[in-house]
Amino acid sequence: MSAGIEPRPEIVRASTALACAAKRWTAGAPITIVIAATTAVATVTVHALTADPDFVEHHLNLSISALSQMHWWTLLTSVVVAPNFLVLSLSVVLLLLCGVPLERHMGSAKFLAAVGIVAVLGAIAGLSLAVSVDSFDEDWGSRLGTSVVFDPAAWVAGVAMAASASMPVLWRRRIRVGLPAAAIVLALFHGGLSDLVGLASIIVGLAVGRVMYGPVDPEDAVAGTRRESRLLVALIVLASALGPVLALVSNDAAGPFGVLEALLRADPWTAEEVRAVCSSAAQSSECRQGLFALRFDGLGFTVLAVAPSLFLVTICDGLRRGRRAAWTSALIAQLCLTASAVLNVAQLHESWSELSDAGVQLDGSYLIRAAAPLLTPVAVALVLAFTRSSFTIASPNGAARSAMRSVGLALLTLGTLYVATGSMSARTIAYVPELAVDFVQRLIPSVYLQWFEPALLAGEFVPSWMYQWIGVAFWVTLCATVLAMFLRPTYDDEPDDARRARDILVRSGGSNLSWMSTWSSNNYWFTPDGNSFVAYRVVGGIALTTAGPVGPRQDHAAAVRAFADFCSDNGWTPCLYSISADTRRVADALGWNSVHVGEEAILDLTSLKFTGKKFQDIRTSFNRATKSGIAAEWTAYSDVSPVIRDQIVAISREWVADKAMPEMGFTLGGLTEMEDPDVRCLIAIDADRTVHGVTSWLPVYRDGEVVGWTLDFMRRRSTGFGPAVEFLIASAAVSFASEGFEFVSLSGAPLAKSPRTIEADGLSATVSSPDPVEKLLDAVGRALEPVYGFRSLLAFKSKFQPRYESMYMSFPDSAALPGIANAVGRAYLPRMTLSQSAHLMWTVARSRATKRDRQ
Repeated sequence: MSAGIEPRPEIVRASTALACAAKRWTAGAPITIVIAATTAVATVTVHALTADPDFVEHHLNLSISALSQMHWWTLLTSVVVAPNFLVLSLSVVLLLLCGVPLERHMGSAKFLAAVGIVAVLGAIAGLSLAVSVDSFDEDWGSRLGTSVVFDPAAWVAGVAMAASASMPVLWRRRIRVGLPAAAIVLALFHGGLSDLVGLASIIVGLAVGRVMYGPVDPEDAVAGTRRESRLLVALIVLASALGPVLALVSNDAAGPFGVLEALLRADPWTAEEVRAVCSSAAQSSECRQGLFALRFDGLGFTVLAVAPSLFLVTICDGLRRGRRAAWTSALIAQLCLTASAVLNVAQLHESWSELSDAGVQLDGSYLIRAAAPLLTPVAVALVLAFTRSSFTIASPNGAARSAMRSVGLALLTLGTLYVATGSMSARTIAYVPELAVDFVQRLIPSVYLQWFEPALLAGEFVPSWMYQWIGVAFWVTLCATVLAMFLRPTYDDEPDDARRARDILVRSGGSNLSWMSTWSSNNYWFTPDGNSFVAYRVVGGIALTTAGPVGPRQDHAAAVRAFADFCSDNGWTPCLYSISADTRRVADALGWNSVHVGEEAILDLTSLKFTGKKFQDIRTSFNRATKSGIAAEWTAYSDVSPVIRDQIVAISREWVADKAMPEMGFTLGGLTEMEDPDVRCLIAIDADRTVHGVTSWLPVYRDGEVVGWTLDFMRRRSTGFGPAVEFLIASAAVSFASEGFEFVSLSGAPLAKSPRTIEADGLSATVSSPDPVEKLLDAVGRALEPVYGFRSLLAFKSKFQPRYESMYMSFPDSAALPGIANAVGRAYLPRMTLSQSAHLMWTVARSRATKRDRQ
């Protein structure tokens, strides 16, 4: 009797974890689950009962003919019966990803009502719009007449529009700009029946939201930030840029703006056929058609056709950052697109007139389709013109000149390569002028080449791959150069900013970590009165602060608000990192999100006594140090003898080498930060002047006086005195207590939490950010534990029985979390190489595998 095969434990654990995650995600969304389950059951049942693969499309999915034949049931069946199993899978995923959070936000009753109203009225309105199309564009109308609809994305978008009426103002604006812009682009460039139904559903959803939640608060309607208006303009430009790309990649684009798809559907020509036609009738329309077709024959030409769209996508990043150069470039691009559309209409009108004079009866809808692309660049240009005041940030000094030099060098290099290759192939320089002209034409997107006679035929003198891709190489270089210019942050620091910041810190004080704001990697923003400042660095468009504002405590709220305005004016997202509970309260009052990112361990010196069992390890370190002849000696790193300095450097290098990872920065200082003469250094040294360990301490000021010290740098020799760090910290605490200081801070442990609740800070246990964010940070902390030991560091500090204060990260927009995560990572590890990144991932993966094996 054979034993059953049991599943592998890791598969069982993974399946269980996946099931638990799915249960947590779908909790509170019963209507969405019912719709998804009904869709799956209905689709499987219908396909099992009928052998006709087209039965669903002909009888159950929505279409113009279905309603004209009074098949009203299709309004329902088109929502729950998918035409095939691939569409079913995508629909269920869409419902789980979008329907669940929408139902949680709206409540099940309102969600169900919105689904029913949007699905029915949106479908009827979309079909009515499709019927009206036939009156002015028969080709588009005929395609719509043969189309069917099964698209839950339409009613999901409509329900999202309805739900946006009760969302915070930032998300409401994004949804109400982004969804309609995307729907309009889909309708005009792709032009399918489902696109029109989606557009109509969004309009219906907007009305449903007003009925359910009432009109938008007038204050919200006019409130907002300059940064948000930039983002909305960027979304509009992005939507207009992606339209031609959509038409290009679609096999069935029918919309009036789908010019590229129509061109690419044309019959292909070969160079030999074009030569044969043009040799006998060079001015004939057939010759021109063949020459034009050659310019679309190949993947390179297809990519080149959408090069302006890709350039506009790059420009959108600059618009999002508020760059004046991006606004100017976008406006010029829209004016060029408008001019090209006008020229295209004029050329087609001339051809149309010639055919009409010859007695040919023509349908005017073709000219309407030719004129339709005028609308998009005109509309976008008007949006740009009316929002000019939002784009005021100049490029960094020299950035524009550097970009122009790079583009000019690329143009010269590619042109020289193209002409030289053609001349070598022709074995003469007689064709240099033709090759130069042809190179310029290679840079022009194919759709605009119809206005120019080709200097050379494809494949003549120049290899086909170069003929196709030389223009693409130029546009890629242009996009990369412009993007690099936008990524360069604009600073306006003065040479004495660091001195001013230090003077304010000494005079007014700050948090226990504020001395880190004096480090050289920071930039500084000062309040208009010059009494407060914020230290920050810009990483990927995120203005990441080093602790909170520094200055008079009563001015902190005004400083945070003014700093947020400063960041908005510069196109950055502010992120207050490692801030105290007091600063977090200020951010919460502004409606920001907050995340718990670590713990600060603090020893109160007024009552410090290393007595009792809980301090046994500390007393042991003192006793062992005494037996080993090791003493704690205060010094300044900038003043130590070369022999001591060399030992400290060696200890630090040994520690870094042992990690096989770069030393972390940002809120973790190194030897450079120890050079500050105001930083005190305590070393464990024996009678032979051998250094066994080293710690550095940062001053904490209040009202011009030092009231405490913060631990920063700590290292020990691997072969030296074992408890050197415990000995040094305890010795420092005893010494500071004898000097009359109030406390020492053992600094923070990033991505680690103490076993206590957040209520200790007088704050709610539920922070304003969603729980998954903190869970993600916990997961990151666990993953990095084998490399950097954040949790081990926190456990080590617990030996001193400190009290804990939470450190927070506050930011105004949860949509910026991916960028914030990137900024924090790059701030801590600015010099991480590719090999070190690979080593980090390998170490994390090995640790997780070892942990699973132990289980």
